[in-house]
Amino acid sequence: MAADTCVSGSTVERPQLSKALGWLEAGDVLTVWKLDRLGRNAEHVLDLVEDIPGRGLVSSP
Repeated sequence: MAADTCVSGSTVERPQLSKALGWLEAGDVLTVWKLDRLGRNAEHVLDLVEDIPGRGLVSSP
């Protein structure tokens, strides 16, 4: 499990999120407690979601 604590959503660098994304393998599930904490804005969240297929992973609605 990885958790970014005391890191603002406005911060570009998210070391624990990067670590968690690096651990993901096909079939894994990434659970995000609060969507507004995933990225600094909607564009950043969409960038993360669009990056998922490039990692060989599948996103679900």
